Amino acid sequence: MTTLQIAGELKDIDMADLVRSLWRSAETGVLSVQDGERSRSLHLVKGQVVFATSEDPDDRLGVMLLRDGRIARRAAVALGAKVAQGRRFGSLLVEHRMLSPDELQTAVRRQLGRILARVIAQRRGRYTFNFGEPALDESILLERDSGALLLQAVRTLDDWSRIERGLGPEGGAWLVAPASARALDLSEDEVQLVALLAQPKTFDQLAGRTGLNDFQLGRALWGLSLAAVVVRAEAADEDSRPEPAAGTAVATHVIEVIPPGQTTPSEPRTVMSPELDGALSLFNEKHSYLYRVLKVEVGAGVEVFIRSCIRRAGARVGEVFEGSKLDATGRFDLAPIKSNIVAKRTADYPERLKALLDAETQALMRMTGHDRGAMIVDGLGVVEQRGRATPTPAPAQVGAPGSRRA
Repeated sequence: MTTLQIAGELKDIDMADLVRSLWRSAETGVLSVQDGERSRSLHLVKGQVVFATSEDPDDRLGVMLLRDGRIARRAAVALGAKVAQGRRFGSLLVEHRMLSPDELQTAVRRQLGRILARVIAQRRGRYTFNFGEPALDESILLERDSGALLLQAVRTLDDWSRIERGLGPEGGAWLVAPASARALDLSEDEVQLVALLAQPKTFDQLAGRTGLNDFQLGRALWGLSLAAVVVRAEAADEDSRPEPAAGTAVATHVIEVIPPGQTTPSEPRTVMSPELDGALSLFNEKHSYLYRVLKVEVGAGVEVFIRSCIRRAGARVGEVFEGSKLDATGRFDLAPIKSNIVAKRTADYPERLKALLDAETQALMRMTGHDRGAMIVDGLGVVEQRGRATPTPAPAQVGAPGSRRA
């Protein structure tokens, strides 16, 4: 059975977008980032970050408490010696009455939030996300909404290039998200900003109307968008973007399904089948349409979101897409898909292709609400009508060349 692992370089994706995508698609697994010999990991259950670990000594609980003035250096060293003998630092703090049990829980959650913030801030190295239940043996877990944690982490960032990229094209308007009502610890300026966005407003229309300068305003907007509190008001315009001209080169993404024991996809066989070619071409057009809508909702983490939808659609769907990559227009490389279908004589491939489109559509409807979801379904129908308006060649058998089906 295929094990789904997402991996890539941090230079190719913003960690804030990736964590948001995993949160919005309710994924379970472990996200790890590596820079040199040290790594940090976030443990997610149904999209919520519940725990974090770090190999960086500066992320340790004792160092954080020392920094905050809660314990003395001598005490930290003495307890550290006992930790080396197999004791847990938190238990020792309570045992020596340096912290109460409640204070320990608060301190550990602050430590986990700090590790998350450092993961979000990391821009060099490599990341991996392994799907599956994380092995946790911890009594203290984070109990905050991942969107709230993202907002908290972004408040500490000072990289304008990341903020600007997160805000998207200039001139666009922002609006309170339809389903944003939930308990969040917003600052007074953020509360005022959300109130102003009851009606769509551009960055320039917001500037000067809160206690935030332009840098702080940009950071707040990006953080609130990551937390799904505000959205781009012109999201529908994304569907009308022109497609690249024929023959235009587009960058491909290197996020892919990696079978166990294999580091790169095997070379796909070219399969010629008019019926299959037509079905896959129509599928790719519909998928490109959904991709553009998804990109508005989940940002740079759209490829991760799509791979999670493949996994959710089931192993029978996953084996069809094994080894295929997405290009920048949301179209799959069809050669591996055709090879998979023909090699395994997958006669029900239309249902499997449709299962992925259905999984993505359902995820979009959960994020955008029924009305917007209905518009997306209507758009898919228009794409299909256009595709079917083109005369299709005579049907061909799916199978190895020269074979017959009983």
